[in-house]
Amino acid sequence: MIFMYLNYIFANGLEIFIDSLQQVSQVNMREMKTYRPYLSKNTKSKPIHVMPAEYTLSGRFVSGFMNFPIGFLSSAAADLFERKQKIEYMGTFDDDVLLCLGSEARAMYGHIVSFNGNHTSQNPVSNTFSLQFIPTFPIAQGEVYEAEKIGTDGIESTDYDASADKCVQLSAVDEYVSITLTQSAYRLPEGNYKLFARAKDSNQIVDDLGLEIYNDTDSTSVGSSTATLTESYGLYESDTFTVASDDSGDSLQIYAYKATSDANAISIDFIGFARVE
Repeated sequence: MIFMYLNYIFANGLEIFIDSLQQVSQVNMREMKTYRPYLSKNTKSKPIHVMPAEYTLSGRFVSGFMNFPIGFLSSAAADLFERKQKIEYMGTFDDDVLLCLGSEARAMYGHIVSFNGNHTSQNPVSNTFSLQFIPTFPIAQGEVYEAEKIGTDGIESTDYDASADKCVQLSAVDEYVSITLTQSAYRLPEGNYKLFARAKDSNQIVDDLGLEIYNDTDSTSVGSSTATLTESYGLYESDTFTVASDDSGDSLQIYAYKATSDANAISIDFIGFARVE
């Protein structure tokens, strides 16, 4: 599967790729308090706090059966209906839905407010949709990157099950893909985070995927965890880590790496991090 940008939704073990994301609108708001100063006839307003942004996504889902003969149109409709059911199910979760917007390299946990999907009998192999999403935090939610576009000492490989038909293979212990950034108030601010990676393992070695935030400035680990992968791609989330005041202004690295020396290959599709409560 190949997409211009990685646009992806995940919740409770279910994943959905958005085939064509045509528009993303974002509304940022602040809660205002109206008051009247003492001995004044006029009212004034002042901001209280920043509210979470509201995102509206508009686009199209295309059935994986769209290139089949006309006799397979019922399969195409069933494929689209299943994706619609998945999103409706994801809408029942509170702040546990992960949304990745590849055009902005942005990742965020939050909840789906509403979803509308439509298709016509004239075009049963695709449907248009509109989805509203509210992230848990108003700013600096998180980031996501395709593995082949960031730092790595692994091998870039073609993989038609990966989001851009490419992945990075890690076959030796401590081989990695990583994101390097400088901590700030608007990028990885103090708070709790989860790391995530979409990955698979040729031999399903126990605890072979490592996920870590590492402070390069202080040469200390902010936190790390491991996961056992399956032979098919899935999204794996780390334990919750805390970026503290000690990490302020430091150079931090987000790693996904091969944690054991066993003979096998881990395939990394994409990695990222997102803020959690």
